[in-house]
Amino acid sequence: MDWWINALMAVCGYLLGMAFAGSFLGRKWMGTVDVTLHRLFKREVTLGKYLYWKHFCNINDPPKPPTIEHPRTLNDRILSNLLFGRSPESKFDLTRLVPKTIMGLFFGE
Repeated sequence: MDWWINALMAVCGYLLGMAFAGSFLGRKWMGTVDVTLHRLFKREVTLGKYLYWKHFCNINDPPKPPTIEHPRTLNDRILSNLLFGRSPESKFDLTRLVPKTIMGLFFGE
């Protein structure tokens, strides 16, 4: 019965240590560890996680969610076009639907 208390203390100490280290080491290091763990355990990458890694943790090339890499529905294609420009797989191009003057307002062209 004593071994599980020691194991629980070790896990809690590790988690507290990581939280304490994250406050000093910064967002980029914690985001890099998160990306590495997602790749190691083959976890599903969501759009929220991708945006968190890209814009909050400032990771240069985080893994993209499958709905953005290979868009299948119209919603995924529009979102992929808005985030990354034209998707290489799809023949759907958002810039054909929106007049150049409106595109110029958003993208400065």
